[in-house]
Amino acid sequence: MLASDGKNEYSATGANPSIPEMTEAAQLRHAKHLREGKSYYGISMAEYVQKASELVRSAVGGDILGFKESDGAVVRYNKATGDFVKGYSTGVATMFKPSSGIKYFEHERDRWL
Repeated sequence: MLASDGKNEYSATGANPSIPEMTEAAQLRHAKHLREGKSYYGISMAEYVQKASELVRSAVGGDILGFKESDGAVVRYNKATGDFVKGYSTGVATMFKPSSGIKYFEHERDRWL
């Protein structure tokens, strides 16, 4: 099933190449995590944005799990890397490595589906 934001349609499990990259405002909110956090310490903001964008745009399959929230957010979780990402028609909202790993993803999925 596809969700539409009026201009784009996003798939719960398919590839979503039209989801925009992270906005500057979202990048500013995540900058501290890159400077101080253990999960992505040492990578540049450009690398973080690219990694998040690639994951949120990915189709589900293999190590990539995913779903779409009722508010239109596309969610992906990479079992191999532990990355959790959420994106909207306005861009990537966040990417992080939940401390509870796949259990966090499953909780979010169960909450929204």
